[in-house]
Amino acid sequence: MDGEHKAWIVVDVDNKEEALSIVPPVYRSYTNIVQLNRFTLDESDGLRVYHTG
Repeated sequence: MDGEHKAWIVVDVDNKEEALSIVPPVYRSYTNIVQLNRFTLDESDGLRVYHTG
């Protein structure tokens, strides 16, 4: 009733354009595609240092 409606879907595609093609055309202008990444423990330690200074 508050006017806020969202849906999330996780798909394995080659690029953002392919992900967007899954979305019905009427919703594409409102769609936000976000890439998910997987990191090893060593990689995540480096990212933590990078983001915390």
